[in-house]
Amino acid sequence: MEKPLVSVIVPVYNREKYLSLALDSILSQTYSPIELIVVDDGSTDQSAKIAKSYQQVHYIYQNNQGPAGARNTGIAQAKGHYLAFLDSDDLWNENKIAIQVQYLQENPDIECCLATVKNFLEQDATIPMWIKEEQIQTPQPGYLPSAMLILTQSFHKVGPFNPLYRVSEDSDWFIRAQALGIKKAILPDVLVYRRIHKDNASNECQPARQILLHSLKKFLDQKKKSDASQKT
Repeated sequence: MEKPLVSVIVPVYNREKYLSLALDSILSQTYSPIELIVVDDGSTDQSAKIAKSYQQVHYIYQNNQGPAGARNTGIAQAKGHYLAFLDSDDLWNENKIAIQVQYLQENPDIECCLATVKNFLEQDATIPMWIKEEQIQTPQPGYLPSAMLILTQSFHKVGPFNPLYRVSEDSDWFIRAQALGIKKAILPDVLVYRRIHKDNASNECQPARQILLHSLKKFLDQKKKSDASQKT
């Protein structure tokens, strides 16, 4: 029986230091077939040269739009039955896709499979304000694009990442998915390694908080309307 295609989308913006490591962790997956799409979000360093050096990469360049816009561009080109994402500074366990595909196939009621994530500090980094020390020491549930495998049709139910958000666009998406009742599971397996370094977009704490609060308010307002309509 032919295995379903998994489209993996890697948004990159000036990540020449880490990109090849991320791509290698995708290409070393024990699962196939995989479609690998790299969306260069206006990089000015050697990221383009690195991405183009991989024969397996479908490379797309665009003017800078932020990670949400870059992922959305990749999604528009994806042909896979499943969608997966890897940030260009993160890494995957070699069995990540195989384990998640197997889980979704064995549990057809589940639409979105998340993995557990191990955070790790880059050598020149200190623990930033937005993460607690125990989140470095202890693996965490992976509410991150890098930890997700999702049915393509289920992703489109929720809709694209909001390109207006330069940070916390993933939190906004997960809140919308929750509001729509997308069925998800979080595996206990550590399958993703999230690099913490001084240039993480998440370092912009204040904009991230504002986006998260805005998304939560929308979710709660929709829930109130839904609850009210069910009572009438």
